[in-house]
Amino acid sequence: MALANIKEGMPMGLGAKLTPDGVNFSLYSRDATKVTLCLFDSPYSEKPSQLIDLDPVKNRSGDIWHVFVEAAGEGLCYLYKVDGDRKS
Repeated sequence: MALANIKEGMPMGLGAKLTPDGVNFSLYSRDATKVTLCLFDSPYSEKPSQLIDLDPVKNRSGDIWHVFVEAAGEGLCYLYKVDGDRKS
């Protein structure tokens, strides 16, 4: 996947939501201090093709972290890397 155009995204609709223009990603995490969206070219890729660090000011609404990836489509493989304080 070529470097994607990244926008703030929307907090509504948790998960990966496909739109005609791309994919909106949103994740609930009350205790996260940093979230990175990792995009992969295929399910067999050993390393992500792109890392997107979410800005806690622009990409967070309350406890919802969100980002929009233009031109992303169906079948995109992704995962989140989440850092934060673990509370027992």
